[in-house]
Amino acid sequence: MRNAQEEIDLKTIVWFDIFNWPLTLAEIKKYSNLPPDMLTSACNVLRSTEAGQVMQAGILSVGESRQNKAIENSDGFYFLKGRKEIIRQRILRQKIAVRKIKIAKKATKILSFIPFVKMAAVCNDLAYFNAPSESDIDFFIIVRRGRIWLTRFLATLTLFILGLWRHGEKIKDRICLSFFITDDNLNLKKFAYIEDTYLKYWVLQIRPLFDRAGAYQNFLKENYWVLKDFPNFFSNISSPKIKIRRNSLQLSFEKILGGRFGNFLEKFFKKIQLRTMKKKRPVYIAPAATSRMLAGAGRKDVIISDKILKFHEKDRRKHFQRVFKERLKEVCKNNNSFVRGG
Repeated sequence: MRNAQEEIDLKTIVWFDIFNWPLTLAEIKKYSNLPPDMLTSACNVLRSTEAGQVMQAGILSVGESRQNKAIENSDGFYFLKGRKEIIRQRILRQKIAVRKIKIAKKATKILSFIPFVKMAAVCNDLAYFNAPSESDIDFFIIVRRGRIWLTRFLATLTLFILGLWRHGEKIKDRICLSFFITDDNLNLKKFAYIEDTYLKYWVLQIRPLFDRAGAYQNFLKENYWVLKDFPNFFSNISSPKIKIRRNSLQLSFEKILGGRFGNFLEKFFKKIQLRTMKKKRPVYIAPAATSRMLAGAGRKDVIISDKILKFHEKDRRKHFQRVFKERLKEVCKNNNSFVRGG
């Protein structure tokens, strides 16, 4: 019988292999769902192996036969056998991401003046520095309840004027404001598919650049349904954020726009934006922002309501879930192994 403290699952490495991303030991620890005591022993096994040595798939156990092999390591990275070439791609994309993060920080300084913005974070590929050169810069923004339409309008207009907003053929290094959510609707479980590994990692990987009044911690708290599956996760709260003093200008705008005048503008800009959205794309306009209505509508790619504005026409979560299961099954089959909890 295998010693539980001498095992580590393969799922994490297989998942990131889909995105051509080899993992460091620290990242394996961060994203593994093994209990901390088991993870420590398992990582000691990984750490003690020589560069290039292959490991057993599915379950890595000390002292077992290594006739079945699936994991290799080189230059501090761990990856599936025969996939060493993705190390070079990771290093290249990390350099690209550093440049894009600088642009994102510039945009965030601007967004910090927009009233009712409580958090601005980069998401998707750039959040974990896996950004292609020609890609845009995706933002996830938390706003105060009751002001999502006004905030989106002001943010889009400001970035457009400054030449930073993505639109038309202007994509590379432009800011894509594709995901807004209100601070009373932070739990994303209602937007998840039954099997949604992508969304879980998405929640873990968002990188806040501007965080006001603990919005990021509130987001993590509301999405504990994700965190409970990753007992070794440490948040990105320590990631390099832009240094912004208490923004008196933003607070002044909020006082002016927080009452009846702001309510009027919220309704006004909602009508304008809805009119434009109906012309540009087939979308589901949620009649109300209840979890039942949003989830029951059957659409999780493009969602429009007073609580969430999500524009992901090319939502590939189901595709990645299918590829993940197929690749995991293939790796384990080829190595006569299985995966803990898989």
